[in-house]
Amino acid sequence: MTTDHNLSKVAEALGVPVPRLNDLAAAFRLPIGVGDEIQVRLVKQGREAGQAVGYLDDGTMVVVEAAGERIGSDTPIVVRNVIKTATGRMVFANLQ
Repeated sequence: MTTDHNLSKVAEALGVPVPRLNDLAAAFRLPIGVGDEIQVRLVKQGREAGQAVGYLDDGTMVVVEAAGERIGSDTPIVVRNVIKTATGRMVFANLQ
């Protein structure tokens, strides 16, 4: 078992079955889609000016536009995009 995406690809190329911890974790994530209204605690500045970042209970990062002044608070948001990657997902949202 591994959480290393590249290592699992090498093992698969060699014909070694590799259970991925990320796949198991994904099976337990709550489904979140565009338009969903949720609440998230914003904990730090985002990469771009005015953004704030929070995390869902499962560790999914949530980037919220125009929310920099709300860092440190639980904030209602509306999901505008969900990006799935090999290692998890990222949620992009706007203030509600």
